Amino acid sequence: MSDHHRRFVHLDLGNFMSTQDYVKDLRNRFLWDEMGRMGVDATTPGQRELSEWDLYTQLMAEGKVPVVSSNLTVETDGKTMPLGHRKLVLDKDGIRVGLFGLISGTNFASSKLPIDVKIGFEDPLDVARTLVPELRKESDVVVLMSELAPNETEHLVEEVPGIDVALQGDRALYLKEANRIGATLINQSGSRGQYLGSVTLVLDPDGHILDWGTQNDDLDKDWPEEPQAQARVGELEDQCARILADERERAQQAVQTARSSDRYLGAETCARCHAAEYAQWRESPHAHAFETLQDPHGMQVTDECVSCHVTGYDQPNGYVAESATPDLRGVQCEACHGRGSDHARRGGTRKLGAQACTGCHTGEFGKDFDFARAVELVKHTR
Repeated sequence: MSDHHRRFVHLDLGNFMSTQDYVKDLRNRFLWDEMGRMGVDATTPGQRELSEWDLYTQLMAEGKVPVVSSNLTVETDGKTMPLGHRKLVLDKDGIRVGLFGLISGTNFASSKLPIDVKIGFEDPLDVARTLVPELRKESDVVVLMSELAPNETEHLVEEVPGIDVALQGDRALYLKEANRIGATLINQSGSRGQYLGSVTLVLDPDGHILDWGTQNDDLDKDWPEEPQAQARVGELEDQCARILADERERAQQAVQTARSSDRYLGAETCARCHAAEYAQWRESPHAHAFETLQDPHGMQVTDECVSCHVTGYDQPNGYVAESATPDLRGVQCEACHGRGSDHARRGGTRKLGAQACTGCHTGEFGKDFDFARAVELVKHTR
């Protein structure tokens, strides 16, 4: 949830915040409310939640979704308390499900917490060694909600027996089925909300696991849209799009006035001198990158998605919004070669380095990305 965009001022309840932060808060609150509406039993904080500390603590206080955080504490008025529940036992149709949640030291240390917030961190392995035996006595099934790195989760379940299921949250891959380490099932269903992960356990009358199965469904393919929820998403994205488009348009007008000589020209302008290169680009996936966002989930107005599917996003004279700068949709010539106005004045070519690609081809979108091989696929030929 890092805010790398230009900051504008929005007055909200007497506090100054950027428009980007205001929209981010709207979306985060919406997601939290939807989890409450769906009856989510528990969640555990990761780096993103801790980095949105002010909003996150407000949402926690409202109590719509229980928070389980086993190795974090917070000091308030001189008292040190667990952040949420240290552990939680739920009764699900007569089956006692014991939950605990852990965050890694790396994710905790890289969280952007306010400087005046006093958060304590305990070693995940030490906490697990204490809590799992307690939960084994209190529960039929013990579940770890993990914001550890995948390899750390695997190491922990090897070191601490008694965990039945580990749900991987941090950097989770999409795996069709859970894998098993010893007696522990580890399920990963992606990290961008595209898949619904489920683990089914078959227990005997004494609560012992007899069998299990997993089913990680593609939400687009396997689950129909819920009309009322879809309508709520649409209303939210329309509201956010209006706020962002208005602010960007005003800001871009000011920037264009100040830096009118520094411009993105659009691929159609490049084609006047570079017809062959333009024709080759038109047949590439880069040319159609924006089209892949056109779906009912609103990705075409979501900052995190749009930034890698247009040209000059949030740059002076670059992409503003679909209605304002339609000629900069897609990953065009200037996304790799720089602004056309500079090329027109000075001539020459810009040598590409890996950084031209890895800004977007990173994380789950950069799996197996090889710069040398990628350049061969996109380089211009005559």
